[in-house]
Amino acid sequence: MTRTVGVEVHDLALEVGGRMLIDGLSIDVGPGRVVGLVGPNGSGKSSLLRAIYRVLRPARGQVSVGRVPAASMSAKAFARTLAVVAQETPVDVALSVTDMVMLGRIPYQGALSGTSSADRAAAAAALATVDAADLADRTWPTLSGGEKQRVLLARALAQDGQVLVLDEPTNHLDVRHQFDLLRLVRGLEVTTLAALHDFNLAAEFCDDVIVLAAGAVVAAGRPSEVLVDEVVHPLFGVHVDHVRHPRTGALRLLLSAPDDTHDSTAVAGDIPSLTETKEYCP
Repeated sequence: MTRTVGVEVHDLALEVGGRMLIDGLSIDVGPGRVVGLVGPNGSGKSSLLRAIYRVLRPARGQVSVGRVPAASMSAKAFARTLAVVAQETPVDVALSVTDMVMLGRIPYQGALSGTSSADRAAAAAALATVDAADLADRTWPTLSGGEKQRVLLARALAQDGQVLVLDEPTNHLDVRHQFDLLRLVRGLEVTTLAALHDFNLAAEFCDDVIVLAAGAVVAAGRPSEVLVDEVVHPLFGVHVDHVRHPRTGALRLLLSAPDDTHDSTAVAGDIPSLTETKEYCP
């Protein structure tokens, strides 16, 4: 993957089944930034990502990749630019792991050209990068959840895009592979948007964090500035304190149990002092 382009979302509105999930959201993620999306369940994280990778069509607004409207790009051009690791894994088709990763090379193949040696080399390199070369000859249904997640990341790497979208990428991964995956993503130097649940992973590996609630941006900026008690407590009902890791010096967040003052219906308007707009521009 090559670091080149950013992602812009302007005045986005998403409506599904008559319900407005997002209304008037704008973000501008610069080239090469690693940005974490955090928020309570139902806050709009996955919906925003699906709009960015064109699974959901906006009711209003525009998504641009490298200043080019995503809706105007051909399917092949878009797939060469943006790669996705979504929450939903493919059905248990009897593909080999190598063939699953090779799906990431389809945007580079002509109608009659088939698989090239360059495609095979890219797939093998991607599997090695995610520490899954030993899985190459296994079939997809035989993999564990964590192994599938690593293979899906390998498929995205083989796609060789300039933007990487990750929807809860650490699901099903053990502790070591959570760190390995995000350290790998951090080293790719491509624009990355990742929905994350773990605040500490977001703090360690993300340049910026965007906090969503009720389909709106309620806070955005450096993890140390955004993952603070006045943001976290109204939305999640837990308190957060900052410490430094005694071994590495990295920021760590200590979460304490919820208290009786938490209102589980908190929405973006409950913390108006954090932002006066729904726009995030680092």
